[in-house]
Amino acid sequence: MTARCSACSPRSAYRRGTPGIGRPCRYFDSLLGNRECNCGCGKSISRGDFLPGHDQRAIHERIARIGTVKDFITWFDQTWKPGEVA
Repeated sequence: MTARCSACSPRSAYRRGTPGIGRPCRYFDSLLGNRECNCGCGKSISRGDFLPGHDQRAIHERIARIGTVKDFITWFDQTWKPGEVA
């Protein structure tokens, strides 16, 4: 992941009273944030747990393993015990 110095961003320059003028900044490869999407696609993410739309992809792949949406709901209701923390 390539990171940018927050002190050099145009937004911080605007806060300092010099809109649109930022200091030159350096980019560097950060070891932080090199994570993969939790849907299992293997793509890199910089924030959150999923790429946009991939949470729905993961849910529907798991529903398909059970069968239909109705089959999934029936299975879930029989498996999950009320009061159980997810």
